Amino acid sequence: MSRCATSPVYAHAQVAGGVSTWLLWSVFFSNVIGLRSENIHGNFDLRRLNHPKVPFALQPLQWGSVSPRGWIEEWARQASKGAGSPTKAVFAQIKVNNESVDGWRNGRPTVGGFWDEDSAYWIDGMTRLSLVLKDATLLDRVKRDVEFVVHNPDNFHNTWQGDVVEGWVRSIYSRALLAYYDGTGAQESLDLLITAFKNYTAADSTETSDETRQGSRSMTQMEALLEAHAYGGPSTLVDTALALMSPLAKNGGYEFMESLLSDECQRLDPTAVTAGQCEQHAHGVTYNEVAKLFAMGYSWSGNLSHLKASVAAFDLVDKFDTQPHGVNSADEDMNGIAPNTRTETCDVSDMIYSNSWMLRATGNGKYGDRMERAFINAAPGAVNRTFLGHVYFQSPNLSPADLVGLPSSTSAKFQEQWWHAPPCCTGNQVRMLPNFIHHMWFGTPDGGLAATMYGPNVVNTTVGVGGQRARVLVTVNTTYPFSTNISMTITVGTPATRVGKTPRDPADESEAGNIRFPLLLRVPAWCTKDTSMRVSIRTPGGSAVPVAWSRDAALPSFARIVRVWTSGDVVEISFDMELKSAVQKTVSNGWDPQAGNTWQDRLLGGGHVTVVPDLPFCTVSYGPLAFALPLETTRPAPLPFNFAVDCNASTMVIDTHASAMASPWDWPLNAPVTVRVRAIPFAWNSTWVLPTHALSTSNATGPAQWLTLIPYGNAKEFHVSMFPLWKP
Repeated sequence: MSRCATSPVYAHAQVAGGVSTWLLWSVFFSNVIGLRSENIHGNFDLRRLNHPKVPFALQPLQWGSVSPRGWIEEWARQASKGAGSPTKAVFAQIKVNNESVDGWRNGRPTVGGFWDEDSAYWIDGMTRLSLVLKDATLLDRVKRDVEFVVHNPDNFHNTWQGDVVEGWVRSIYSRALLAYYDGTGAQESLDLLITAFKNYTAADSTETSDETRQGSRSMTQMEALLEAHAYGGPSTLVDTALALMSPLAKNGGYEFMESLLSDECQRLDPTAVTAGQCEQHAHGVTYNEVAKLFAMGYSWSGNLSHLKASVAAFDLVDKFDTQPHGVNSADEDMNGIAPNTRTETCDVSDMIYSNSWMLRATGNGKYGDRMERAFINAAPGAVNRTFLGHVYFQSPNLSPADLVGLPSSTSAKFQEQWWHAPPCCTGNQVRMLPNFIHHMWFGTPDGGLAATMYGPNVVNTTVGVGGQRARVLVTVNTTYPFSTNISMTITVGTPATRVGKTPRDPADESEAGNIRFPLLLRVPAWCTKDTSMRVSIRTPGGSAVPVAWSRDAALPSFARIVRVWTSGDVVEISFDMELKSAVQKTVSNGWDPQAGNTWQDRLLGGGHVTVVPDLPFCTVSYGPLAFALPLETTRPAPLPFNFAVDCNASTMVIDTHASAMASPWDWPLNAPVTVRVRAIPFAWNSTWVLPTHALSTSNATGPAQWLTLIPYGNAKEFHVSMFPLWKP
């Protein structure tokens, strides 16, 4: 049995961002044991015909290979009936100057607005959601939209230069086309991309906008170029994509990359950050989207500097801007860590998606940790229980009192509504579900499977290398993170169950009842030397036998188990989750809203905030779950918020009753996991204004009492998750 303590090898990989370890092993696989590129890549997604110079550390599976189960499936199906329902598609109901903005189906509405962005987000999310749910009705709705664009290609590629919004919007819709092709085999969707980008040049990504300094969103068309080549397009697409990161592109991307490679930014130096040298003063979506591109390009260029730039970018965000719910502040620019800074719902979707690319490129489990934390906390915090309403902004603390006095246009953005202006989040909200679900599993370069995030799901894919390959199905039963036990049942020799046409794979015809392959299990970052991750294997008819797992040499944030697997084998994982409390301080990333900002002034009408640094606060967590005091206004009398807590985990009490989870799962107030903390009431008028120091019992306005906290996602829009400190 191995404890969750950080090993020296793993520590090295963490310091290097997982770069050097994987780089050395990719050379080993390619040159020493002669594992050819087609063997490394071809097992898991047979539509991928061309492969990068540096193999992905983790190999993407074909869309439709991973499907949710349990509470995740129930939540995803609610999303398909809510924001994702064809009969409730919000864009068919929106009118601008009496013109329908159903986006791409009805032709392009006014260029320069956000309307195309919203419908492109929506189609991308619905395409992916229909594939992971294997929902034929939803896929048919997507098919009608995609076919309209395919048969009216001018709606997709009639304008390139001088169009700030269109390049970004085209990038989003390209993702929908790529996922649709990968999941269904509809060749015309791929052909549209190849034709559209055939004559595209780096000069076409030039933008003159308030975002140029940290790279323009038009740069994100790199993804369409690289992926279209991976699926069989010409190699010139790669040349064009890599040129988008060069000085010739004049899109701000090269300058952004150069700043991230500076010594100060590589060291995550606070002085450089607050001075703006590391581009922390960026629009949240733009930063998340552009920062991943360098890692994406690294796989095809082999230039390690590209990967180092992306690793630094996301480490900077994690240290200086990530809130307790797991996603960076963005109101709309990233604005440090504080109870009053906001996170746009678009950032929840984009942060999850961007980190999936970092996970693919580096194989470092920390990106899985970040995705899991965001999905379990910030994602449900962004939507209501029916998925028919969402917030534009969420903040770590929010009570109705905090909204008093704000402009109505600002306060409305914190409320759960079916539509917000601009409606980017309305279209984007659903993408956070399928992009998490699909990336719960990856393939490994040596023909194995890697469980990168945990939760109830099923994966159906092929494993093994060369002629020793077979299709396997792994069924994961768990209520994680609301319980600590996970069961994975392995079936060997199952038929394909993907949506749409699938290329012939000899492995589908294998009747083998067993096969040898490595199974990798992510060791969560919240594992400490005092917490263990126990693994046992139970064979058919046998009892569970503990496994002394070891860390994978190339991917040391994963436990590695190699054996001959037989149908009916069950892998049992048990975590000793630890209830944790942490005293932290607010962080200013140096952005000054008083200096004026185009996005802020246009969208918030002056409602942006200034962060006061170094104010102490307490957070409470249990595994990946963040906890909050619920203040939901549907109660007969809303709970008071004016409490300071004893930030000592040893005095707190965890209560778990995951067997009583609500079904269908809608993140109810009656949560399956609760934490009781000791607290005192004190004179506190706004949850957005923390005391400058820890309070003593003499500051209390009443007797000490127990507060019951619930998971952040269950608390919804009104809550406290950054608590003032009480020192008894």
